[in-house]
Amino acid sequence: MNRKGNLLFLFLGAFGLLAVLAVSLFGRFRIHVKSVTLIDQGLIARYFLESLTDDILKQLKDQYEKKNGLFFERASEWLKTSAAVSLTEFRASQLGCSPGKMVKKIADNYSGSEKLAFEYDSDPRISFSNWKELEPPKIFSMAPNSFWPEKEGFIAIESSASIQGRKYHLKISRRFKFLMRMIPVLKDFAFFFDALHEEQNIQTSGAGDNINIIPLDYGELQSNSNFPFSLSTFCEGIGTKILLNPDLNGKVFLGDEDHLMVLNMGGEVELKLKKGRYSDLGLIRKNHFDVPSDPLEDIFKPDALHSFKALSLENLELFAKSDDIVAQLRSIRALRVNTIDENTMAPNPYVTATLFVLGFGNELLTDNPNGLFFQSGWNIDSFVSKDPALKYIRSTEAIKMSSAIRPYGLSSDWRVVLGLSASSGLAKAGWQQILDIGTTLIPYRQIFGPLARRFIILSYFNQGSIDSALPYMSSEEYKPIEVAKPGFINKKYTFNPPGPGTKDNYQNYAKLMSRIVSGDIGRLHEFTAESPKFPDGFEGFELEYENNSLPRTKPRSAHDFKSSEGIVFSFGSRFSNIKDFISLEDASDTTINGLKNRVTGYYKNAREFLKKALRTDEKGNQCFDASGISYIDGDLDLQQGINAEIYGGIVLVNGSLILGNVDHGLENVSEAEIYKLASEIKQSNFLTFVVNPSSGKNITLTGDKYIGVQLVMLSKTLPTPIIPKNPFLFVGGIALSRPNLIELSKSLKSGNKETVFYFCPCMGTPPPELFFDVNSVNISFEFGLR
Repeated sequence: MNRKGNLLFLFLGAFGLLAVLAVSLFGRFRIHVKSVTLIDQGLIARYFLESLTDDILKQLKDQYEKKNGLFFERASEWLKTSAAVSLTEFRASQLGCSPGKMVKKIADNYSGSEKLAFEYDSDPRISFSNWKELEPPKIFSMAPNSFWPEKEGFIAIESSASIQGRKYHLKISRRFKFLMRMIPVLKDFAFFFDALHEEQNIQTSGAGDNINIIPLDYGELQSNSNFPFSLSTFCEGIGTKILLNPDLNGKVFLGDEDHLMVLNMGGEVELKLKKGRYSDLGLIRKNHFDVPSDPLEDIFKPDALHSFKALSLENLELFAKSDDIVAQLRSIRALRVNTIDENTMAPNPYVTATLFVLGFGNELLTDNPNGLFFQSGWNIDSFVSKDPALKYIRSTEAIKMSSAIRPYGLSSDWRVVLGLSASSGLAKAGWQQILDIGTTLIPYRQIFGPLARRFIILSYFNQGSIDSALPYMSSEEYKPIEVAKPGFINKKYTFNPPGPGTKDNYQNYAKLMSRIVSGDIGRLHEFTAESPKFPDGFEGFELEYENNSLPRTKPRSAHDFKSSEGIVFSFGSRFSNIKDFISLEDASDTTINGLKNRVTGYYKNAREFLKKALRTDEKGNQCFDASGISYIDGDLDLQQGINAEIYGGIVLVNGSLILGNVDHGLENVSEAEIYKLASEIKQSNFLTFVVNPSSGKNITLTGDKYIGVQLVMLSKTLPTPIIPKNPFLFVGGIALSRPNLIELSKSLKSGNKETVFYFCPCMGTPPPELFFDVNSVNISFEFGLR
């Protein structure tokens, strides 16, 4: 064979081998293409079904957020019962859900391809299982006939789609929870200062104790009109019924349950037409005196030897100063007793004891050229030199200082008076049992912790034309001086006030006086948690009446607490235990079922959080969405404020918090708009910021209005400061352990604006608002062909 033939043979052989190899590779490629196509189909189906699942979950959450829709109605029914729901199955349409616009758009893209022949089930199955109450924190429990409102369980969504006749199935199961939007129990409080007692020295009073630190002059502050921590009450837009509801007025807790807190009450005086705006003396009631408050014709008959008229609370002249200026004080005409001559049965001139009620202030200082006693021939010692209660407070610096905290707020709020003047029948509805006398109206606000109020009484004895000071005496054997009847030298009378009951029931003078002066502050050590009784003469901060009788005299504690939704403290728990619930520490003690165990979103920094929180809603408006419980591991700077619609929640900050205005999108908000917003705001619009005190950081307020905000910073060992840059309007609640009251009060007194605190009524409105959260982590994930 020649050489060419050999080459041809070799060429044909190689070509044949290549042809066989090509055919083989082509076949393998066809199989690979088919396999890849199947994988792509599976990926497409999985992508679509996961999108459909997320869309359904979003619709469920939106329904519950907006409080409308079939799912919201179903869930509301489930939450009303404490019974566990073992398994509940629905089609999506039965809960008001259907594929949304984006899901439909994806489906349309796939359905347009003839090669895919894409179809899907537009009504997925939704099932709930293992439905049960979420375990409450150890310190809380529910009152009888109520149940814990938070629930948890598992939700599963099953969906299917087919591509080229192959049917794919996806079932995703996740954990769901219904959680409170605000911190249980704590949301009921306007002020919660659980370690404030550590800032007060009970052996001193006034500037030295860092609580009674406000210098008053005629009931007004010397420098400006600011009054730190004075709680006010909404009436306009809400109605006067708020005054009768302690849940809507906000509760107050000051100090520890083992430590008696003493607050000097600010006075009021009318001098040179000045009237005290921030008087606390409206808290003085006729019922504080152990004498009947109304005429008792049924007890003292017309033919009886004795009769008397009712107590009256009014402004009376104390004395005229040398320059003809009259000092008028809130006064109690204690008794007007008509004695009858047993021989002639002729009435004798009445004997009157007038008690002038004083708070603390500069006008009490003898050397104050603008004070009551300057050049009058009278001074404070003329009345109270023998009162042991003034042992620690008769120094110049002590007697002029009033408390920086007003647990009840202003005693004469014009909004309250206006609301009552437009109403009728309020006295018959029980107002007189709760409110103060006349137009001085006090909201019904529960005060927890042993708070005692201190004020001063100037007693003045008047019979006929003879005037005499009636000093304080603690001895039960003491009787005031006998006063001669004018024209009858041998006929003398002693102030001997009859008591309630019968005509023969008389009180001694000491008993009457011990109810109206503050008492001996040196006996405070007798107060203990085991024996929570006020010392003799101390008045607690209580206006609640039990069975229309006398006010409570026992301080309220955690054992007396019941929240608006029925939450109570477990046996042995105290208010201070709430720190365990809100602790942000990585505690190794897993028995504490606290806030951190309820977190629905973790963020490495504020940027990640704000990227999620600041969004555009369906209407194209900017909103701040903090729905849920978010944890930020770092500082949170919101100095620019939140000028947008708010979807509220709890924000845990493991760092510092800087907060500007929170006005819910109302720029240059007017007073009328503030009242309207405060009356309409819901817990779902409320923002609660909890700052970790162990981070060593502060809360800095740079704005001048905070509407619908709660600030929480509680610590067992560290100070918990708030640093205000300006006086501000605050509608919400503040919970601090050690507010450093003296420094904070100084900060709030800068400028010409007022710092005003309101408790937002929605905070205590039952039942608590819940939000629906589904964890992003899959408990189970099943995907495959069927």
